[in-house]
Amino acid sequence: MTEFQHGFMVAVALLQHLSDQPIIAADILSEAGFQNLDCSELDEYDKSALRIINNEIGIKLLGLEL
Repeated sequence: MTEFQHGFMVAVALLQHLSDQPIIAADILSEAGFQNLDCSELDEYDKSALRIINNEIGIKLLGLEL
């Protein structure tokens, strides 16, 4: 994961935590082409939000296991 991708995913996770809009967050990931990104480097706080987004159609994020 690049530094840009890391920051992008943290921002999307924060969007989910603050707005609870997983469809919007999923759309943002899809538009950026990050719907299949390995997120294993992120902390548990960010992963918890991304797990919710990962349930949306077309999103297949990796590295979100507990």
